[in-house]
Amino acid sequence: MVKPSAYLFAGILFAGLLVAACLAPPKATKSFAGTKTYIVHGYMAGPDDHWFEWLETRIEAGGGEAVRLTLPQSDDPDPAEWEKALADEIGTPDRKTYIVAHSLGSITVLRYLSGLDDDSELGGLLLVSGFPGRLPAIPALDAYMDAPFDAGRIRQIASRRAVISAKDDPIVPHRQSQALAEDIDADFLPAETGGHFLARDGFDQFPLVLQTLRDMIRNADNEHTPFAK
Repeated sequence: MVKPSAYLFAGILFAGLLVAACLAPPKATKSFAGTKTYIVHGYMAGPDDHWFEWLETRIEAGGGEAVRLTLPQSDDPDPAEWEKALADEIGTPDRKTYIVAHSLGSITVLRYLSGLDDDSELGGLLLVSGFPGRLPAIPALDAYMDAPFDAGRIRQIASRRAVISAKDDPIVPHRQSQALAEDIDADFLPAETGGHFLARDGFDQFPLVLQTLRDMIRNADNEHTPFAK
């Protein structure tokens, strides 16, 4: 005969295993395997700010490689030096290369891509709070914004394109990000709130960026279709 204490012990053991299973983190998927993602910061920021390090760790957990770039003198940026830094670090991308850029990093990436050969390829381009022209809130960047980019070249090179913006962004007007998305024929992903997606806005993590990047990679071999809003 099994003693009641044995039933009690078995019940406790089962409950413990059930709790452990519930608390255990989900198994990592290799959704980023074989890809390399460059993360580009913006004005008055660096690679350790905001959600950049978090994104790098999540990409690497998914089997991909991620590189947080450092652009020189981010408090007084020189467009030629920033573009050169991108060219030096990224070189010539391919279909397994992805770029995520924030704020002023977006226009810099667009100019860098505009200078690539016609037969160059990029797996995906994700711009967060990007803008195509001068910002009323930061007149100090007016000169930086004067040089154009080639929207047609961007559409040709980048297989997948998306722009994320918050409607309450106090730095980059929401309509400017929407205009940028229209210029490069990118999927536009508006958020009701989020500000400029800075750490002080509560963004030391950014799940929408991670999921959008996953969607790009999953659909890399498919025709360019809109992401779910």
